[in-house]
Amino acid sequence: MEPAPPRLPSSLLECADLRRRRRLGRRAAIGLMALGGATLALGLLWALTLKRLSNPTSEDLSPSRAGLALRSAGYGAEAVAEVAWLQRRQFPLITGAVGTYGPQAEVTVWVAGTLSGLLTRAMLNQMEEGIVQGNSPFNSIGTSALDGCGSCG
Repeated sequence: MEPAPPRLPSSLLECADLRRRRRLGRRAAIGLMALGGATLALGLLWALTLKRLSNPTSEDLSPSRAGLALRSAGYGAEAVAEVAWLQRRQFPLITGAVGTYGPQAEVTVWVAGTLSGLLTRAMLNQMEEGIVQGNSPFNSIGTSALDGCGSCG
C-alpha cells in the first residue's frame, strides 16, 4: 500500500485560511519570544538588585563635621544594619556608613543609600513623621539642606 499523495488545497478559500493560520502562528511565536525576553530581563534585574542588597557597599564620610574630627566609623553591612535598626522598618539599603565625631563622640552621622530617590524620600518622610510624633530616638532641632540629597525631593 502506497501512502496517499499530499492533498492540495482545492479552493482559494482554503489557501487563504492556511495563510491566516500561518500568520497567526508566527505572531504567537513572536509574542512568546518577546514575553520570554522580558521575563529574562526582569529576572536579571531582580538578581542584580538582590546582589546589591545582600552586599552593601560603603558611603563616604567627611573627615570632619561642625569642626569636630572623625573619631570612629563603620561601613557597609555593619552600617546598614545600624541604620535599619534606627528606622524600625526595612528599607532596601545598598550603601551605608556610620561615623562619630569629636573626642567625646558629640556627633553621630548615619549615611545610607537606597535603590531609588523615591525610596529615599519615603525613608526621610518616615523619619520626619517619627520625630514629629515623638516616637523616635531623635528630637527635632531644625532642618537644613545636606549634600547628597538633591534627588530626594
